[in-house]
Amino acid sequence: MAEHHELRWGGVAGFGYALLALIAYFLPGGAMPRVDATAGQIVTFFSENRALVITQAFLLGGAAALLVWFGAALAQTLRERAADSDLPGALLGGVILVAAVMFVGAALYGSIAYRTGELATMITMVGLYDVTQVLFTMIGIAAAVPFVALAMGIHRTHMLPDWMMWFAIACAVLGVASALFVSRTGGTFRPGGPVISLIPFLAYVIFVIVASALMVREHLPAMVAKPRAMGHT
Repeated sequence: MAEHHELRWGGVAGFGYALLALIAYFLPGGAMPRVDATAGQIVTFFSENRALVITQAFLLGGAAALLVWFGAALAQTLRERAADSDLPGALLGGVILVAAVMFVGAALYGSIAYRTGELATMITMVGLYDVTQVLFTMIGIAAAVPFVALAMGIHRTHMLPDWMMWFAIACAVLGVASALFVSRTGGTFRPGGPVISLIPFLAYVIFVIVASALMVREHLPAMVAKPRAMGHT
């Protein structure tokens, strides 16, 4: 089966997602307040880093848009190989869900830095920061949907190397496991920390980069057509 050039553009979009998401994640360095930071520390960060916060929000919004394009190209490839399955729809729908959470989270996060000074505003800032931490932690459940659908699609059609199926399953498990710690308010397993947020995030990004490399090369294995049984006349 010959691949379409749209598949390459989907891979390029995947690279774009990875680049923007990585920059947005690591842009603040170690300045980001912990989820268990005091209200004063949170307010100070957003008051003193308005441009940085808005830049992060913009990058995350762009990454979400590119993720949809990447997911659409991958879902179309699966649809061409499994037209009678609902897996392509689950894959695309799951990616759209993840992108929507990213976009909404980015918008809420960016809005925190707009106004400071009044007590009511500071309370709102702290509340919105908590909301974004919950959103970006719960995104692991949403991410499990496209990863499981893709893993099943790889098993059925071999559209990606078989080891990518296990990689997708690992990403899904990591996402769900991280979401289970959403209620933690401190410690090593706190939302936004290196274990609960960074490890699943890097796993997602690496997966997208590898899949994008295959898509840009248009080197997805073609589905081997099964010989039809000859009917009797």
